[in-house]
Order: sequence, then structure tokens, then C-alpha cells
Amino acid sequence: VCTVGVQPVAQSILSLVMLLQVVKISQRMDASGTLPALKDLVYLAVYFSIFNFLITNSFSICAAVYEIVNGIIKQIGSPQSMSYVIDLANVTFSIGDIVGVFLFAIIGSLVSLLVLMLSYVMVYLRYIQLYIYAAFSPIPISLMGFEETKQFGINFFKNFVAVCLSGGVMAFGLYIFPYLVASIFQSSNLASGSGAATTLMIESIAGAGTGWVGSSSFTFLKLIAMVICLGFLMLKSGSIAKDVLGG
Repeated sequence: VCTVGVQPVAQSILSLVMLLQVVKISQRMDASGTLPALKDLVYLAVYFSIFNFLITNSFSICAAVYEIVNGIIKQIGSPQSMSYVIDLANVTFSIGDIVGVFLFAIIGSLVSLLVLMLSYVMVYLRYIQLYIYAAFSPIPISLMGFEETKQFGINFFKNFVAVCLSGGVMAFGLYIFPYLVASIFQSSNLASGSGAATTLMIESIAGAGTGWVGSSSFTFLKLIAMVICLGFLMLKSGSIAKDVLGG
């Protein structure tokens, strides 16, 4: 698409821009009655050579920009995995406890499944956006040399970098999510230890004569809210990236 369909259109636009520049030079020549300066002609030749090169290699330029931003994103690291060892020793569950745990488990699973699907959608949508931007990049590049349309080309590259950077926003959200979940358990005194050695103290959540009341239920509400926040972060990753770039 880029090579066969878009690049010829961009080169036609570049030719039109060149023609307009020649018209401007001829108008100045008619007004002053002198021949155009040599520097004006050299400027046109250099201008055409540079922008024709950029149009021809526009897809490779976009790929290079993506690799630079992707190299920065890789510094964030891979999402960490945290597991909890559930200790059921000496725990007595009442009917209310069982119903409460069951309801929160169902709700939490459904919310998590929706957020997981949303995450996949946003990741694939970013892939599609990157290829569309790269495929049509010759046109905004051809417009960058024309004073009246230069801002269009600048905005295009800002938006393209924002799409690349949105992957960093997603990666950052996935990276910190397990630590935020761990902090909720630990702040509620429902977990001990850290990392893979963490013990989730079910006796403090249900049973042991306390029932499904108090801070225990609020803790699981916080967990569901945290999963929803992750979903909104994935959904708004593009907007956040644009804000970071001042878009």
C-alpha cells in the first residue's frame, strides 16, 4: 500500500509544492525585474532531493522511530508474577462467609475477564494503528516542506510517536499492577511475607468467628476497583501518551 499506492500520491504533492515554489520565485522576478538568485534554485534542488528521499524511505523511517521508542519501553521490564499461598488451617467457614467469598470471586473473575479482553483489544488496535500510520506516512512528509501545511506533517509524527509510546503506558500499568495488589493486601493486614512466599491469611477474611464483614469485604472491593483502573489505563493509554507529548 505504501509503495504502490501512497508514495506516488505523495510525490505528486511534492511536485505541486515545487511548482508553487517556482511560481513564487517567478513572481519575485517579475516584481524586481531581475533573474532569480542562484541560492533559490539550489534551495529547490536540495529541497526536492531531501523530501523525495524521505518519501521513498518513509516506512523505514517510521520503523526506526518505533524501534527507538520500543527500546525505551523495554527498559520498563516484563510484568512481574506474584502468587499467594492460601492458608486454610484452623479456619471455620459459615454459610455467610461462603456466599460472600463466592460472590466476590464471581464478580472479580468477570471483571478480570473483561479487562483482559480489553487489554488484548487495545494491544491489537495499537498494532493496526502503527501499520496504518506507517503506510500513509509519505503524504504528511510531502506536506512538511510547504509552509501552509507544515504543521500537518508535524502533528502526524507527534501522533505516530504517541501511538508508539502508548505501548509504554500499557507496559508500565501491567508492571506495577501486581505490586499495587500486594500493597492492598498488606495494608489491610491480610497478607504476610512478599513475592512467591506471601501467605494470604484467609482466617482474617472469613471464619474464625468474624464473618464476612468489616475491612475484609472492602479489601476485595479495592481489588476489583484496581482491576477496573487497569482497564481504564489500557483504554486511555493513547490519550495519556499524547498528553505526555503535549498533544
